Amino acid sequence: MPWEVQTGPRVQSGQSGQKPRFAILAPWASLLPMDYLYSLYDALLSIHVPNDKARAVVDAMERDMGTTIATKADLQILRQDLTSLVNSNVSDLRHELRYETGLVRKDMELLSSRMVVQLGSMLVVGFGVMIAALKFLLS
Repeated sequence: MPWEVQTGPRVQSGQSGQKPRFAILAPWASLLPMDYLYSLYDALLSIHVPNDKARAVVDAMERDMGTTIATKADLQILRQDLTSLVNSNVSDLRHELRYETGLVRKDMELLSSRMVVQLGSMLVVGFGVMIAALKFLLS
């Protein structure tokens, strides 16, 4: 583990008051959550927590941070995945809506032609009844 890299002699668990000297890490190391682990380790040693117990706490926290806590990169990946999922769903919905709109237009055309036939039939029947009534009245 990175925080175990030391340049000085290793500190035994019974030697309180001595802090291990950590190696200088790459310049980007200040951006990592490891700084918090270094600070936590130093804080635990400053309140006289034994070295092995302080390491156990930092190990547990590092393990939990690696498995249960989402990083900015994890959230960015999640955002990208959700964005692509939403975009694909919107695209599917648009395609389906166009298809359904086409079906509705076909149904409306069918109903329109059916209505024209029915109204034409009523007009013919009405005109026939009127001619029959006129013949009957005039005779």
